[in-house]
Amino acid sequence: MKNLLEQANSLSILLLLLSSIIYYFHLRKEKRRRKLTLFEMTMYIVTMVAYSLFAITTFILFLDRM
Repeated sequence: MKNLLEQANSLSILLLLLSSIIYYFHLRKEKRRRKLTLFEMTMYIVTMVAYSLFAITTFILFLDRM
């Protein structure tokens, strides 16, 4: 049961990551076409920060396992 829950958690993280990547690219495309609204600009910045934090923490955890 624990293994199934861990797999479901990993799948949800993967789906959230993929959907946020798609949304980020959508916002980047819209930014080229027109000025983003305040909410869109906020989401654009939040997703950039989230990607950076995810990459940094994943890298630190990887180094910690070595």
